[in-house]
Amino acid sequence: MIPTFKLGSDFRKPALWSGMIQVAQELSRGHKFVRVDLFCTDIQIYLGEMTFWPGAGAYKVVGQKKLGEFLDFERSTCKPLLRPRLEGL
Repeated sequence: MIPTFKLGSDFRKPALWSGMIQVAQELSRGHKFVRVDLFCTDIQIYLGEMTFWPGAGAYKVVGQKKLGEFLDFERSTCKPLLRPRLEGL
């Protein structure tokens, strides 16, 4: 079953909206694709998570192929894997 979502009309930009945009731009710099999830209080911006694949890699519908056409994953520009370095610790 595919979930359905209703579009809301009551969204209000938080007071720190422009700061959140700046944080997201800085954190995403140098990545081909990343979704930066932020949340904030009245005085502080927090990072929830960064997801490096559309739909957390679980997006399995027709649009996946179309979305993939917009991304260039030519391997020579990928950053080295972090896991081998961590396993040596």
